[in-house]
Amino acid sequence: MRLSTVARQRLMVGVMAVFTASTVAAALAPSYGFLAASRLVCALAHGVFWAALVPLVGRLVGAERAGRSAAAVFIGISLATVLGVPMGTALGVTLGWRFGTTSRAAAWERHWSNPSLSMLGLLGSRSYSA
Repeated sequence: MRLSTVARQRLMVGVMAVFTASTVAAALAPSYGFLAASRLVCALAHGVFWAALVPLVGRLVGAERAGRSAAAVFIGISLATVLGVPMGTALGVTLGWRFGTTSRAAAWERHWSNPSLSMLGLLGSRSYSA
């Protein structure tokens, strides 16, 4: 087990925790300034997430499947944007923006707390410590 891979996996878990916590903070925001600050924290974590994700996935699946796994990651974000943004908007308009934001945080927590639901599980990697 290489230390660099373990560190990246821990980084990804930490970034997802920041995503979830900042989204919950946005849902509970008492003021517009607090809402903006919590969304800024989420945006900064987003940059770290994408910078670390593709190399991590490539290492997890091995060199022979790195290109295919990177394509799967980018297809996933494209689908999430095309389908998730309109669904999130509809949910927010129908039930209120706080409900939409809270449900997004709950989905992130559920997704990353169960590896079989995550992209890493779907890629069929040989080992999480490859």
